[in-house]
Amino acid sequence: MRAVSHAEKRQTLAKWFRVALVLLGVVVLTLFLIYRFSESKVQKAERLFREHSFSKLRSFTQSALKGEEANALLMGYYISAEFVLNPNASLASLMGNLEVIDNRPIFRREVLERLASLRETQGRAAEIISVALLLESPPTKSMQSLAQKLLQTHAPLESLEIPFSKLATIFPEHIFRVAARELQLRDRPGTSSTVIRRLGDGEILFVRLREGKTTVSGKNGHWAFVMDKTLSSGWVFDAYLKQAMPENSAAHKSSE
Repeated sequence: MRAVSHAEKRQTLAKWFRVALVLLGVVVLTLFLIYRFSESKVQKAERLFREHSFSKLRSFTQSALKGEEANALLMGYYISAEFVLNPNASLASLMGNLEVIDNRPIFRREVLERLASLRETQGRAAEIISVALLLESPPTKSMQSLAQKLLQTHAPLESLEIPFSKLATIFPEHIFRVAARELQLRDRPGTSSTVIRRLGDGEILFVRLREGKTTVSGKNGHWAFVMDKTLSSGWVFDAYLKQAMPENSAAHKSSE
C-alpha cells in the first residue's frame, strides 16, 4: 500500500479548510438573511422611522394595523408618520386614537419624544408642547423637559393651547419682567432691526433663549428671544429685564 506523503496530507487539509470556510460563509449569510427578513413589525417600523422613510412607514403601519388586532406601538409609529406628512393632521386627535387602544400615558409619551426629536416637526412645535403639557396633570418631569426643549427654539408658538399663566407656573425660571420705562420688541436681534412693538415697564415675558453676551448703549447683556402674554415672540436686550416674582408673593407686593 502506498504511503501518503506529507505534501498530499497538506493538500488534503488545505482542501477541507477551504470547504469549511465556504460552509461557514454560507451559514453566516443564512443567519444574516434570517435576521434581516425576520424582523418583527415593530422592529421594521422603528427602522423606517430611523431612516426617515415616513411615506413607507405610514403605508406599512396602516397595512399592519388593518391585518391584526390593535397594536399601540404600531399606532404610535403611524401617528408619527401621519403628523410629519400631513400638515392638517391634529396631533390631539391622533393621540385620542392611540388612547382608545391603550390609555397608558407611556405610549403617548413615546410618540411625543419621537416627534420632538425630528427637524421635520419643528414648525409645529406648538402642537407638540400643548399635547405634552396637557398629557398629565401636573406634567411629568420628562414632559416638562420635552416642552422646554421646544420652547427654547425659534419656532412660532402663537397656536399654543397652553395659557401663558400656566407656562409661567410650570417654568418660573423663564419668567422676567421689563425693568425700563419702554423696551423695544424687535423682529431680529440688533438695534437696526424692525421694532414689532414697545413693551411697558413691568410687562411680563417668557425668555425662550439668549444669544452671546454683547454691549448695547453702554450696557452689557444678551439679545433674548422672548414671548409675551399673547404668545407672540420677538427679541429684546435683556439688560432691561429682571427675574419676575410670583404675583402673590409678599416680596412682590412690597416692591409695588
